[in-house]
Amino acid sequence: LFTIIHVMVMANSMDAARESVRRLMSDGLKWSFLGGAITLGMIVPLIIFGYMYLSLGQPVQNLAIMLFVAVVLRIVGDYAFRSSVLSAGVFEKMI
Repeated sequence: LFTIIHVMVMANSMDAARESVRRLMSDGLKWSFLGGAITLGMIVPLIIFGYMYLSLGQPVQNLAIMLFVAVVLRIVGDYAFRSSVLSAGVFEKMI
């Protein structure tokens, strides 16, 4: 939620921030950011952790596998987030 709010604020901010958001939502980085960082890295692990929390009566092996999948997806999402944001970054010249 805070990531989406941050991108929305950047879209209405200074020229360099607007250009960064435009590049982030262009075809080249859109799938990496929305699909990799937001969906795979944030939403799917949140669903997995919520399911794990609600199903405490399951065998430990099932929970361990789900935990492993959620952690791997978080790592993939963190890498996608970092690479897409760094690739889209634009800075204004200082005086």
